[in-house]
Amino acid sequence: MTTRKQMIAEVKNYLKVYDNQGLLDILSISNWMKTAIKEFGGNIMENHQTTLIVENGRAKLPDNFWALKAAVKCEQEGCFEEEQKTEKHAQSVVSYLEYTDIADYYNFLAGRPCKADGDSRYITETLVFETKAGNTPFTFYYKNPKVLALKQHTYTTRCATDCINIGATSEFEISIDEKHNYLHTNFNSGFVTLLYRGLPSDERGDLVVPETDRDSLKEYIIYNSVVKTLEMLWLAEDDQNIINKLQYFKSQEKEYFYKAKSDTVSKGAVGWKTRLVNNNRRNTNKHEAMFRSL
Repeated sequence: MTTRKQMIAEVKNYLKVYDNQGLLDILSISNWMKTAIKEFGGNIMENHQTTLIVENGRAKLPDNFWALKAAVKCEQEGCFEEEQKTEKHAQSVVSYLEYTDIADYYNFLAGRPCKADGDSRYITETLVFETKAGNTPFTFYYKNPKVLALKQHTYTTRCATDCINIGATSEFEISIDEKHNYLHTNFNSGFVTLLYRGLPSDERGDLVVPETDRDSLKEYIIYNSVVKTLEMLWLAEDDQNIINKLQYFKSQEKEYFYKAKSDTVSKGAVGWKTRLVNNNRRNTNKHEAMFRSL
């Protein structure tokens, strides 16, 4: 698989003359790549889990968010530092979530961050932070999970077919903005555990493009970003001779777009999609089982 960072490096190599002059807008290129990946919709999405912090009635959705599967309001109970058992990369975005329902939960926990007489239904989230001393994992505990009711929208909101928030009855409500960037709530602050369909990402949270038979998806995204960059330079009149380059890369973009469309729905694409889903299946099953029991 190829990360967005690697694809940006390829775009810069194609346009090294402009890059050396400081004319490339890397933030725009990064956003164009995310938009280009989303053009292929559910064909390349996989399941993800994370916990959002609600402030002033809203929370920023993950950068790779595509469609809602489940959102649960919860309260943070405590956290403690885990013993580092294996080598991991810092995970500032991606988290591992596990639902635990143990009668004697307080005595079960080595760090005992929860109250002795508390509810035994907890969500645990382990984050690995990069510090000067190395990668340090912390486990956070959330109690009192409550399914949130999804408000009706005047615009289309992307939801999975099995989204538990559709039609749910709750005093706590959520809505998603039209661009799917923010989750809005009818409570001012708190925590929301989120299960969603999203773009593939690596352990550092960077978007990745799954391999296709002809690398067509990766090539389309790169050419698409090159074309948009050249169009921006052309409109800014930074290079009067740019039109020939633009025509060439547009032809390449179009060619790889149709190849990518074909590859992402072909049997070969099903193969890599299945592998991606299986990587998260064990954790996802734990989380989905919790939501069904609420």
